[in-house]
Amino acid sequence: KKVYGEKYRSNPDDLAIVKTLYKKLKKGGCKSDPLFMEVLMKWQTLEPSASRARFIAQNYQKQQNYTQAKAFYEASLTLENDNTKKAKVYMSLAKIEQVANSNNTKAREYARQAAAMRAGWGDPYLFIGDLYMRSKSSCASDGFGGGSVYWVAYDMYAHAKEVDPDVSSKASEKMSNARKGFPSKETIFMKTGKGPGGRFSVGCWIQQSTTVK
Repeated sequence: KKVYGEKYRSNPDDLAIVKTLYKKLKKGGCKSDPLFMEVLMKWQTLEPSASRARFIAQNYQKQQNYTQAKAFYEASLTLENDNTKKAKVYMSLAKIEQVANSNNTKAREYARQAAAMRAGWGDPYLFIGDLYMRSKSSCASDGFGGGSVYWVAYDMYAHAKEVDPDVSSKASEKMSNARKGFPSKETIFMKTGKGPGGRFSVGCWIQQSTTVK
């Protein structure tokens, strides 16, 4: 820090010095030192990189600085050409929206973008299903005390299982949990006059059509 730090302070825009100091700090296990992040940010400014932007975003996310994390994840998207890596970034953004902002609509939007970027990936659908499962209280005006959210959650889990064999076991477990929340046949018929297989529109923030199950 003393030797290379002084060189950096004297020449903060010298890319070679910035890289050298960064590597020395990393090798020395100084990732928690404020200078480490400062130098990393300077490197990103001088030589923008998608992977570096993601790394910076992840560091901010660990610190629960979600505003900065989101900014750098979004910056990485403009620099990245690999759709698989973009898909992972969109999922990181989805989780930030859900955890930090409680914005289910935006979180779902990011998850859908992740799914569009990477065909055959089940994680975005599992994530959306989980958003629906946690929405019973906010969707309680459906006539079933929010019970219809379990139908659309089941749909998402089933789709995840269909498109991605790697998540089959996890999806099946989640489908089973969703099934436990289904309204009874008697309640469904009494409220809607419909039987299994009939179409039903889930309102609230979800705004999705599903089948009565």
